Amino acid sequence: MNEITILIEQVKDFLIKEGIDTERVIVYNQFYTRTKELSLSEEQFYKQILSKASKGINIREIEEAKNLQRDQDKKMDEALKEKEDEINNAPKFIERLINIAFDDGILERNELKKILERARSLSQDVNAICLKINTKLDDEKYKSFPSAEFDAKNLMDTLVSTDWYAPNKYRLVAQIPQTLSKPFPRMVLSVSLILILLGSGAATYFLWYKPHLTEKNLPLIYSFADNLFLRSDPSISGNSNIIEKLPYGSELKIIDTLTDWYKVQNNKKVGYVATQYVLNKNDFIQMNAIFFDNISREATESSLARKALLDYFKNRGYIGKMEDMLEIELFGSKQNKDVWQLKTKPKTSATNSVYFKKLFNKDADFPEFGCIINNSNSYERKFLLFTFNENGKSTLIDESVAPFDAFIKDIKRISNNGKNLFNVTYTDN
Repeated sequence: MNEITILIEQVKDFLIKEGIDTERVIVYNQFYTRTKELSLSEEQFYKQILSKASKGINIREIEEAKNLQRDQDKKMDEALKEKEDEINNAPKFIERLINIAFDDGILERNELKKILERARSLSQDVNAICLKINTKLDDEKYKSFPSAEFDAKNLMDTLVSTDWYAPNKYRLVAQIPQTLSKPFPRMVLSVSLILILLGSGAATYFLWYKPHLTEKNLPLIYSFADNLFLRSDPSISGNSNIIEKLPYGSELKIIDTLTDWYKVQNNKKVGYVATQYVLNKNDFIQMNAIFFDNISREATESSLARKALLDYFKNRGYIGKMEDMLEIELFGSKQNKDVWQLKTKPKTSATNSVYFKKLFNKDADFPEFGCIINNSNSYERKFLLFTFNENGKSTLIDESVAPFDAFIKDIKRISNNGKNLFNVTYTDN
């Protein structure tokens, strides 16, 4: 398919989306840059491109496109309405969480952090909520133990710097009895009981509460391999030390960091995973957004290829498709950028948008990885080709325009004075 044909198909797609009666100057302005790249005048664009694109449009296609757009708009309206309802109901929801937190007479710092994080995710005024909590603490005469950081930079940091106790709970954890003036036996008995209580409290703290609290605060990572081995020791020794296979997206808690390994907890199981197959939360969300669907992710079966795409997107400042709230969580605000994604056929297909083959060195540890990514806004398509060194680190060796609505049929090496050149064959199948 030559460049003129590709442009005709792109204009046709634009007319189907915007309407066959769209003014021709608007169409020309939309494709002005591409028209100039092909050295076409405005009049040539109308005669050679727009005219052929218009004739190739089926009215039924337009209706189907409009129906599809209406369905998408309806779904978007429903999603926005759902989010609006969630935000409108957020004050009552947050107030209920606060009341539950106070019910047992102990307001734990981690519990409070979660409430404030949830409030922020629902676009609530966190400062106002902190003032409300502080008023409740004063009204119910709660005290901090250990002492709160009253010189923190703001009220929120002060509140989450410690745990807060109702008067009856505070006496159990913080007060030390004064010297007793009762007869000897009662003093001995009282002191003995206090020591027993303190001893059992310390045992509870060190044997249950502290480990439980530590576990809750462990950093999280996520598997981006389809079958990540959880091993009983940090070594690759066949299958003998495999505890279980972890699926894509498994959430793991880091207990310790070693060279090339993490010691992690997965539910109740503890073991080791290779660091090269896991990502932090932000990177995992960005990677997941690159793939159009599970089929596309599964077709990109190499973990190295998935990581290469993530690195490419981050270097280019591209983003995949994700919910607005996730964008705000990751980047601090809505990005309003064009969305790029990898959309493939099932991995068993003869031709596809992904391609794996050893092109330049048959003895290489890893094959080259080629793929086509799509811009959901401009319909631009790019062919990318990556190669990998012996450590699995990717290098982008080609980034070029891909034909409209085509798939990769084959990539062949071309010998040219020792240079690593190649030729890509596309198909419309």
